[in-house]
Amino acid sequence: MLVAVLQRPPLFGATVKSLDSSAAKAVPGVVDVVQVPRGDAVVGESFWAAKKGRDRLKVDWDDVKAEKRSSSAIIEEYRKLVEQPGKPARREGDVAGALQAAAKSVSASYEFPYLAHAPMQPLDAVVKLDVNGCEIWAGDQFQTIDQANAAAVAGLKPEQVTIHTLYAGGSFGRRANAGSDYIVEAVSIAKALGANGTPVKLQWTREDDVRGGLYRPAYVHKLEAGLDAQGQLVAWRHRIVGQSIMAVTPFAQRAVKDGVDRTSVEGAANLPYAIPNLAVELTTPIAFAARSSPASRATGRYSIWRPRRPAGASRCRRAGAAASPSPRPSTPMSPRWRR
Repeated sequence: MLVAVLQRPPLFGATVKSLDSSAAKAVPGVVDVVQVPRGDAVVGESFWAAKKGRDRLKVDWDDVKAEKRSSSAIIEEYRKLVEQPGKPARREGDVAGALQAAAKSVSASYEFPYLAHAPMQPLDAVVKLDVNGCEIWAGDQFQTIDQANAAAVAGLKPEQVTIHTLYAGGSFGRRANAGSDYIVEAVSIAKALGANGTPVKLQWTREDDVRGGLYRPAYVHKLEAGLDAQGQLVAWRHRIVGQSIMAVTPFAQRAVKDGVDRTSVEGAANLPYAIPNLAVELTTPIAFAARSSPASRATGRYSIWRPRRPAGASRCRRAGAAASPSPRPSTPMSPRWRR
């Protein structure tokens, strides 16, 4: 079995402009360096050989079409959007009038940063690929989608892909993403090596996980409440701004209605209190990943769950796209089941 590590672009949307792999190939134990849609893979006889080889790669990235906003810039944009009306997720009574007539008004804003899953076990997958079929060993959470994505990359039929599901050290939905990122990466590397049946293990390091993983997205909430003279709630307006986790997934038709992702407003739109004037509004900025074409999604080049963290955010590369509050565990597409 060979072991591979992947050098991913530093910004979402960046691509390889030029690659000098001569120093990497000179490392003892490095077998090859191959370019795949998601970056440059160094393949070695051991993890350490591959890791040392990756450290010596010289990559010039083309970031013309990359996401370059910082986390702070995105939050600032959300702060402006939350002051404007969004798409109605729930509307009862006359909220504006009730707020204006209220004896007392209370308002509060809440900001949620990008957060990593940081599972105990960083991502990994073993792929054995040849012209007749593909076998995958992984701590898999999304077998049907992963099987289809692996088949598309390998040029096989889904029934030619066998997934051996292993116990995993946590992940909380990280391994359930519609782009099948780590599975697609591993299959792409095996294919680039010639699909000769040699097992190849893709190993994410902890640094890869923290800097290049899929994250819970940033969200901004603003709440305004009106109380009458007796202190009873008479008005409630909740505005939410954040990325959709469902808009560009196979479950969009079920989860998104009239532009509102139900996972973005869960816990807000079904507020279990008798408030006569209540409004919940959602603004969903277009995520960078959502602009990727169906072809790029099929090859796994972009995650259609969450875009990479923008530049300037603790040097992390990708931003998340799960909602806050989180989907229920029963939601199969949920990339994040716990805060």
